Amino acid sequence: MNIPPFQARIEDFPPEGQKDSGSSIVYWMQSAQRFEDNMALNYAAAEAERNNLPFHIIFCLDTSYPDASARHFWFMIQGLQEIAAECRKTSVNFSVLPGSPPEVFSREDLHRHLGGIRLLVTERSYLRHLRLWRKDVAAQINSRGGRFIQLDSEVLVPHNLVSSKKEYAAATIRKKITSQWLPYLRGERHERQFYMGPVSGYLSETREKTESEIPLSLNNEELIQLTSYDDFTALLTRRGMHAPSPVPAPVDTFRGGSNAAHERLERFLNEDFPRYGEIRNDPGNPVQSDLSPYLHFGMISVLRIAWSTVEAAEDLRQYPKRNSEAVPDESLEAFLEELIVRRELAKNFVRFESRYDSYEGIPEWAAKSLEEHAGDPREHLYSLKELEEGRTYDPYWNACQLEMVKTGKMHGYMRMYWGKKVLEWSKSPREAFEHLLYLNNRWELDGRDENGYTGVSWCFGTHDRGWKERPIFGKIRYMNDKGLERKFDIKSYAQKWLD
Repeated sequence: MNIPPFQARIEDFPPEGQKDSGSSIVYWMQSAQRFEDNMALNYAAAEAERNNLPFHIIFCLDTSYPDASARHFWFMIQGLQEIAAECRKTSVNFSVLPGSPPEVFSREDLHRHLGGIRLLVTERSYLRHLRLWRKDVAAQINSRGGRFIQLDSEVLVPHNLVSSKKEYAAATIRKKITSQWLPYLRGERHERQFYMGPVSGYLSETREKTESEIPLSLNNEELIQLTSYDDFTALLTRRGMHAPSPVPAPVDTFRGGSNAAHERLERFLNEDFPRYGEIRNDPGNPVQSDLSPYLHFGMISVLRIAWSTVEAAEDLRQYPKRNSEAVPDESLEAFLEELIVRRELAKNFVRFESRYDSYEGIPEWAAKSLEEHAGDPREHLYSLKELEEGRTYDPYWNACQLEMVKTGKMHGYMRMYWGKKVLEWSKSPREAFEHLLYLNNRWELDGRDENGYTGVSWCFGTHDRGWKERPIFGKIRYMNDKGLERKFDIKSYAQKWLD
């Protein structure tokens, strides 16, 4: 099997004129918050080893990050605690620095401490503000004679090999991915060619660790010892830093970090995966992996998930009675559709649709149809506050809203119903879009990312086709409570969250 060239993942920004200035190699951790199976981290470490230069990991802690709250920050901090603890065991220098990345990398004392940055490596990101961050930081590094590289590490198939335009549906991107994904799905035996595995495999055992802390960095021991969000805010206060919004509060349903992510993956593969293809849409029989919060923060690699899932499917086929009577082919196909095709379609959407987070970003046919029905009478209208508190006439809708509020995640199938009903209950389609985006970004642990923006836009026709025309919805796909009752034991699901 030919292993795809790693070069396809690399986007290189070399400086003009003088090169190789600076004494350090730095990995800027942002979208991949993990210590293992981290391509960008391992690539940077290998470069440091090859050039015999000091190696540093820098994480920029921006407590003013858009739409982030205590719920999101504490989940993220739990993951950073694991990374700090792992770095303590190795020769890797890990620094959490306050501020946005453009602010951090503009600091003269940082560059003096590092002796200049010869190479800065990070992951590719697709959201607007993250792309602007990278453009700004790349310009700063280049202006000092350093090189900036971003790696397309958070997808299975590198995006530059998949599409160079906005795709209009899963049907138009699916074959572009699946026609070339086999070498990636079978890559576990060649993980070093993917820069996967532990970072220790890319650094020599004799490498010495720099003991002096970068100025203004948070103390790693203090970070590791935090036991609650209140501890975290107290640390921020001592450092004179702004604390994120306390609402929504952290949840106990999900613990942040790679350890918890891998535990969830193992539990899913052992317990729920054989039935996934059959009942994945049933909210009353939850068999979803619940990995989306961890993928959002990059606490687990999408390649590792894919490799583990393929291996589990092969094991089920080889030993069906030992594992399950279910035939896993349907489960594997359905899971990879969500993990790879739909997720990478969402990244394509925000990459090529500049208005991905606004009503203007929905398809023209959908906007025209909704506009034609904007004046249709609405039997029920709800304010944002009523929606947020789950106070509608519909117990099924209230249940999924409260599931999201209480746990930080809503069942995938119910997210579609949730969005469609808000379109039906709002004064205008534009108001519905804004309310859905607000609620999704505020309460979901996996909100504020490509899947979240695409999911909201899907409710308004993105990546879909026209359906039978009806009041309010026009040609937008319609969903109602009768469909839920026909397909699932939806009353039991609702009771669980309304009690």
